[in-house]
Amino acid sequence: KAAFVGELKPGSRILVISLTLKSTKENYWAGAPSGMFRMNNLFDLGLKFHHTDLVWWHQNGSRGRLAGAETKADIEYLRGAAAEADVIILDECKSFAPEILDELITDVLEPGLMTRDGQLIMGGTPGTIPRGPFYEATCEAARNELGEPTNHPHGTPVVARTMASAPTENDPDEDEAAEDLPWELHSWTVKDNTAVPKQWKRALRIKRRKGWADDHPTWRREYLGHWVQDGEGL
Repeated sequence: KAAFVGELKPGSRILVISLTLKSTKENYWAGAPSGMFRMNNLFDLGLKFHHTDLVWWHQNGSRGRLAGAETKADIEYLRGAAAEADVIILDECKSFAPEILDELITDVLEPGLMTRDGQLIMGGTPGTIPRGPFYEATCEAARNELGEPTNHPHGTPVVARTMASAPTENDPDEDEAAEDLPWELHSWTVKDNTAVPKQWKRALRIKRRKGWADDHPTWRREYLGHWVQDGEGL
């Protein structure tokens, strides 16, 4: 997605974030199977790289950057211009505490995305704590305070929620109501990764060796991508 947006939209800005800068680099930089160096070589993109700042440039003027958000200082660093992107990819979201992830998205990323009308993508394996922004975006059972779904599976009809609000003294022309769209959910299992079919066979061997039933929390979460209540995770 990072390489695709950079090539598709000249002059675009891409920001990729994981909990730590080290993990972001391992997944998206040199040596990563789907990292930017691999994409550059595979599709002959002609990218230029700055190894110290972990920034890359496309020939059409687009620019991408890797970052971490483990500490308060990391989050503050992303505030403002750094978050003014066309797409922000927030990866391995289960590694974030729900409160930290909510602060990062609400206070930093969403305000920054407004400048370029950007898109936020959250990805990762489901976690063990069924709450927070990642849970709301990726669990089909998630509901808001009004009992409305907070996401919809890709390809299903989208039902916009109307969030009523009265005009304020400071903003007399504010719309009385605004549509709030739920997250679009894309999900897949290890079996769906047909590019590496041996992964599913190996997963089945692990399941059999561990003696896991079909409803075992680890099996469902790590290999099928399901949100599962798991007391050990608490």
